[in-house]
Amino acid sequence: MAKKWLIDAHNVIHKMPELKKKISIRSTDAVLEFCALIERTCQTHGNKSRIVFDGVPHIIPSKFKFIEVYFSRERTADEVIQQLLKKDGASDRWTVITDDREIRHHAYYYHTDILRVDVFLEKFVYKSPTPKPVVKAKLTEKIDPGSDVNPHIDDDEANELLNMFLRSDK
Repeated sequence: MAKKWLIDAHNVIHKMPELKKKISIRSTDAVLEFCALIERTCQTHGNKSRIVFDGVPHIIPSKFKFIEVYFSRERTADEVIQQLLKKDGASDRWTVITDDREIRHHAYYYHTDILRVDVFLEKFVYKSPTPKPVVKAKLTEKIDPGSDVNPHIDDDEANELLNMFLRSDK
């Protein structure tokens, strides 16, 4: 069984110029258009998705067969996605679609596959079905999750990440 795409909705929408403009004007229309686009993409590629939005639920028709739509309510979408990644079997269940660094680090920590938004849009949403395989990071690799090149991380950010991981071990 193929892994489901776990999509950080607003992160993806803000990388799509046609929807980025709509989200600030008529967010319900942008959400519905995005859901319909991901539904078609999933159908084309024989995949399923869980789309996580920030905030309170919009009225979403239940006509979708390939996607599940979640709203974070009082939490953030990032918190919801991170909670899903902590569950047993998450690495076998999900491929995370996001450019959010913190979510990518959580996905990497829990050995979950990661696709950057531009790769997802190029290979799945905007093109015909010839999906590129997802590369799973190994524990021994020292890479920036979801990218081919290690970006520069300044000392403040490295210390913040180190402190975050040290707190999570307690």
